[in-house]
Amino acid sequence: MIPRIIHQTWKTDRIPRRYRSFVDSWRANHPGWEWKLWTDKDNLQFVSANYPSLINLYTSFPQHIQRVDFIRYLILSKYGGVYVDLDLECIRNIEPLFNDHACILSLEHANHAQQHGVPFVVSNALMASTPGHQFFGKVISEVVAYKPQPLKPDLMVLESTGPLMLTRLLRELPEHESVHVLDSIHFFSLSLSAADQARGYDLRPLLPLLSPEIYGFHWHDGTWWRNGLRLRFMKTLSRFKSAGSGR
Repeated sequence: MIPRIIHQTWKTDRIPRRYRSFVDSWRANHPGWEWKLWTDKDNLQFVSANYPSLINLYTSFPQHIQRVDFIRYLILSKYGGVYVDLDLECIRNIEPLFNDHACILSLEHANHAQQHGVPFVVSNALMASTPGHQFFGKVISEVVAYKPQPLKPDLMVLESTGPLMLTRLLRELPEHESVHVLDSIHFFSLSLSAADQARGYDLRPLLPLLSPEIYGFHWHDGTWWRNGLRLRFMKTLSRFKSAGSGR
């Protein structure tokens, strides 16, 4: 049985205002469940105490988001439960999706698979598992064995610790292994572009009109890659201004 605990993570225990209502949506729809926020400090202590052989790998990742990716697999492997990104809003209790499944992943919107030229993409923004499930043992081994490739930083993250790695591993699994994959409508009915267009709108008045198959919305905030885009834009703008001033 998947433990009734929701795991989320952030840099500190001061969750940004935008995400507080999303956190509240999970807690309100799951009364009696345990909720655990893992900070960067908690995560480092957790790896040191439970996976000491992986601490060097964990601290040496070139991008922080890789640690954020990796820690969710380690936590689910150790404790089980449900891992949820902070930018995923819940609109109803998710227990009907559990049934007797021991490990649950979810498809992302079909547009994302098309963008990457693959049949499908599974997300690591929402995952559920029993403790010690063999799939997450394989995920951890896959991350450990990954050899750095000459890829763009964003793609490197997706391939080494993110959804593309998870998708690749899932496609290689024997059919008998117990991983249940949810349809994208449950949490990923909004593509990245659709989420950007709907950002800031209050969807609560529309809840009675929504399909009962929709359990939440992933808003694709992607702070790690959006911040990278902003930084590259500012550097380009700075070079443009310097060239224009003759410096």
